[in-house]
Amino acid sequence: MFTFFESAAHRRLIVSRVRRLMRFARDRVAEIDIAEVASSMALATLLAIVPVLALSLALFAAFPSFADSRKALEDFIVSGFLPAQYSELLINYLRDFATHAAGLTTFGLAGLAVTALLLIDKLFVTVNRIFKVRVMRPWVQRTLIYWALMTVGPVAVALSVTLTGRAAAAALSGIDSETGGFLFSLGQILLQGFGFAVLYKYIPNCRVPAAHALIGGFTAALAGFVVKFGFEYYVTAGTLTNIYGAFVALPVLILWIYVAWFLFFAGAAVTATIPKLTAGRYMDSYRTGNDFLTALLILKLFAKRWTMSERPVIGLAELCDAADTYPESCDRVLSRLAHIGFVAPMAEDKHQSWVLTVDPARAVLQPVFEEFCADPKVSLVNAGPAAGGESAGALKGFWSRMTESTVLIMPLRDALAD
Repeated sequence: MFTFFESAAHRRLIVSRVRRLMRFARDRVAEIDIAEVASSMALATLLAIVPVLALSLALFAAFPSFADSRKALEDFIVSGFLPAQYSELLINYLRDFATHAAGLTTFGLAGLAVTALLLIDKLFVTVNRIFKVRVMRPWVQRTLIYWALMTVGPVAVALSVTLTGRAAAAALSGIDSETGGFLFSLGQILLQGFGFAVLYKYIPNCRVPAAHALIGGFTAALAGFVVKFGFEYYVTAGTLTNIYGAFVALPVLILWIYVAWFLFFAGAAVTATIPKLTAGRYMDSYRTGNDFLTALLILKLFAKRWTMSERPVIGLAELCDAADTYPESCDRVLSRLAHIGFVAPMAEDKHQSWVLTVDPARAVLQPVFEEFCADPKVSLVNAGPAAGGESAGALKGFWSRMTESTVLIMPLRDALAD
């Protein structure tokens, strides 16, 4: 009986955490306005899809031995990403466009390359915004990564799909078509899930645990698999064909590109939100004063280290563990402390380390209180020449007494002592 209730309580805990994860992810989606971002990415994709395919497929054309891999990549795109009703028609159009683009001059190809690079850059910028990355990679490094994605990326995917397809064909020989179709769909989900996970882990210029990237990747892959069937039903049962006639493939392509980008960014939002649940104080982020108290704890840790080192340097991960919070919250607090000159980020540091820039034996807490709790420029406590109205300076006396209280004018080392 005890085991039953224990398992039931465990199930309720899991359901509760999943609900919180979905709520946090929904808040992140709304904060970044992913619907608008996905629409702009859909437009950018329409402009850049031909350059990307032209540059990528040109590699296959240069090496005839990769013909099977090119066909495998096209089949993977057709069956894994595009709606079944128009997939073959759309891939034929894209193949023709890429073939025509291959005959361009050097300047034309350079223009295609720039267009493709801008699309990938927009992808990187958007994903880093979702993860609240403060500093992007240097432009030279980003350009090399973008070029590798356009050239080596499709070849690697094609080879992976080819080898996986051959292994699956050998393993599924003799299995009935229904079971084979199910296993084929499962293989597509696995490939897409791992592919998304790789992007979620390595695109953000911050530390993303592999487990979190896998959860976000397979969330996006499963959602895409389900949505694809719903999209196929909508296209079949809807009135798009009656309205657009022979041009129906174009709106279908635009709509599906939008849906695909939305799901991709939603998966990134899930990945970026998971650290909230792994932090012990994730619910404190919704409570008043949490940033101020977190700032005090961070300063306390720095003040303790000051006795061992003149300029203590602490990584973001260690600060998160000490404050029992998630990186986004900790980084937000550190940025505000940097605004008042108490800490500073270490340049080009992969651990996202921070350094204390004040002497804890001399600096006081009053600037921290004013940064996080109440701006002293508010006219209620500051009856300056720009303040107007009868309420100006009404709390000036209270503010003066409070800011002169013992704790706020004590040195950090003494005020934050155990």
